[in-house]
Amino acid sequence: MNLCGFTKDKINLVVDSDKRKQGYFLPGTGQMVVSPESLLTAPPDVILVLSQFHKDDIAKQIQSMFQEPPRLSSLVSDMSAHAEQHVITNASRQRPYF
Repeated sequence: MNLCGFTKDKINLVVDSDKRKQGYFLPGTGQMVVSPESLLTAPPDVILVLSQFHKDDIAKQIQSMFQEPPRLSSLVSDMSAHAEQHVITNASRQRPYF
């Protein structure tokens, strides 16, 4: 969050299913960590998934929680798509570079 510059005024809360993290605040950016169930009281328009390793599980959980799930976005997948496009664009070179 700090690295991306996601301050509290840009992203107002962080969701984590780990109960040990809930109720605390992220250092540096100040977002409160809440449970996934807390999204039901104020459904977001977009959920930004920062965990590449758990993104499929998170997507399934979100879809099961909402009749009309919020849009999910992932910086990692967006970056991967950009890197893949870069490799394809530079396919004429002997080796891909990033």
